Amino acid sequence: MAKKTKPRCGSLAYSPRQRASRVVPKIKKRGDKNLGIFPLGFAGYKVGMAQIMATDITPHSPTNKINVAIPCTIIATPPLKIFGIRFYHKPYIHLMPYTEVISEKSDKDLSRVIHLSKNNNAEAVSKKFEEIEKNKDEIKEVKLLCCTNPRLLNIKKKPDILEIPIGGDINTQINFAKENFGKEINVDNTFKENTLIAVSGVTKGKGWQGAVKRWGIITQGRKVTGKRRHSPINPVTPRHTSWRAPQGGQVGYHMRTETNRILLKISKDNITPKGGFLNFGVLNDTKYVIVKGSVPGPAKRIIGLSFNPYKIETKEKYELKELIV
Repeated sequence: MAKKTKPRCGSLAYSPRQRASRVVPKIKKRGDKNLGIFPLGFAGYKVGMAQIMATDITPHSPTNKINVAIPCTIIATPPLKIFGIRFYHKPYIHLMPYTEVISEKSDKDLSRVIHLSKNNNAEAVSKKFEEIEKNKDEIKEVKLLCCTNPRLLNIKKKPDILEIPIGGDINTQINFAKENFGKEINVDNTFKENTLIAVSGVTKGKGWQGAVKRWGIITQGRKVTGKRRHSPINPVTPRHTSWRAPQGGQVGYHMRTETNRILLKISKDNITPKGGFLNFGVLNDTKYVIVKGSVPGPAKRIIGLSFNPYKIETKEKYELKELIV
């Protein structure tokens, strides 16, 4: 006999399922803290999905020395501009912003996002660094203020701003931030091929949906009459609807992080098909990364790349043959 009821399918740990407050993901320190003295994350824009024909060279694999088709995602990663440095101190329990330094040579598109002070010059920047040297003992962490360059991809003009942490101790963090202040960083300065990374992004928005699509429940047939026909979804007592009861609401446009994604390739070769990528266009002469599997979000949406929280080395190894777009 078939079941006449079906419980909800969906984790309550993500409740409340509401729209993400921001599109730009946060880059967090993940994995080993002693990875090296370099930025511990990057950001790019999703291009689309493709397939890679590769030979599986993983030892003891069922498909060892066999050609396999791997679904992958292409993420365009134009260079990030370090336009500022933010210093944090710890007055009580949590880290709080102590001060920040903004470069006097900022891109013109940056003014579309934040207000750039006209009094910011080389003298003001040097004074800020002198104050930081005097109060170095109070600083607990340093992060880079970076902005993307979507104009190189011809998808929009307004850049996205994000904070990227730095590896190493506090002295090496300050020295690295000073040396690269106002410069550009590339994705190959942070990540290497055949490593595990974590990708973060906002999923595709579906709008308001009912309980059937949102929680996977079923509705009773047309011949089921009388049984709970006029009954509400809440009990008599307590006289309120539980948040655990499946109800309609927002579906999609949630911030999600997916771990254990293999970074297959970092390249600059031209892979744009005839007519361009669907909903993206032409991938210009910029670097891109190819990640195994899917990535949350539609095309042109910003994707955050960070180190895997558990392990970085992967046992899976492939010899890439051909990219099928």
